[in-house]
Amino acid sequence: MGSGKVYVVHNDWIKDPINGKMPYKVGITTEDSVEDGRFHGIGLIMPGKFVCDFAYEFDGEEYKELEKAVHEMLDKSKVNGEWFWVDKREMSGIRRMCELAGGRPIADQVAKEFAGERKQDGEPAKALSDAKSLYLEYWTQLIEYFNQQDVSLKDKTPPTSYSYVVNNIRKRPSVNILLGFDVEDSSLWCSLKIKGVKAKEEMFKLKEEQDIIERELGIGRELETTLAWEDEYYEKHKCTYISVYREVITKDRDRWEEFIKWHKKYAELFYKTFSHRIKNLEL
Repeated sequence: MGSGKVYVVHNDWIKDPINGKMPYKVGITTEDSVEDGRFHGIGLIMPGKFVCDFAYEFDGEEYKELEKAVHEMLDKSKVNGEWFWVDKREMSGIRRMCELAGGRPIADQVAKEFAGERKQDGEPAKALSDAKSLYLEYWTQLIEYFNQQDVSLKDKTPPTSYSYVVNNIRKRPSVNILLGFDVEDSSLWCSLKIKGVKAKEEMFKLKEEQDIIERELGIGRELETTLAWEDEYYEKHKCTYISVYREVITKDRDRWEEFIKWHKKYAELFYKTFSHRIKNLEL
């Protein structure tokens, strides 16, 4: 029987802007230290400062079942993969579970900071760019907020790009609602993406109701928003977009709660406005 460790780590690089909570990773390793065994691996995906809050060592393979039990206990608090929102009560519960399963606490409270270029197994590996790190941080917080508000999501995995697919309308893969958080253009956006050989034709069918659609979306009552009917991507990509934009300073984390609520507002308005219209399109 192999021995191993159950560990809990957090990353100072990311917090929920709404409630200030910190995501924690609950995982296992068979390496001599958590730092050598896991920090380098997860550091390649999520740069920042990692801190091992605590770890318990097991002589047998109980650590594998214990990890599964902890993940099940925290399932409703999942952020992504093995990352969870964990409060003090749950943290104490994890410690207690480890102790009852015969684990020994080990002095492995170490911190490791990842920035720039790092190496794993002797091979160089690039950190996420500043922009990709910002995207991952923002979308992680948006997804957590949407989950708290019971907003339906197609994918709960935060991307490292400027766009995020919220859902398909009426389960049609050719029609999506996308949200945008564009660092380069300093803008937020929400779009209805129509894809297919008839995307341009069907978008212009919708445009026949432009005045009604804009009124339902609240366009014209908010000076900061405009509605764009975009077909310039059709020839190359066979897709069109109906979009609302807002110029912002994306790096202003103090306003991220406001941005996330803006995204939620338009994601819901777009779904309400277009869902009954999409069923009449020939896609």
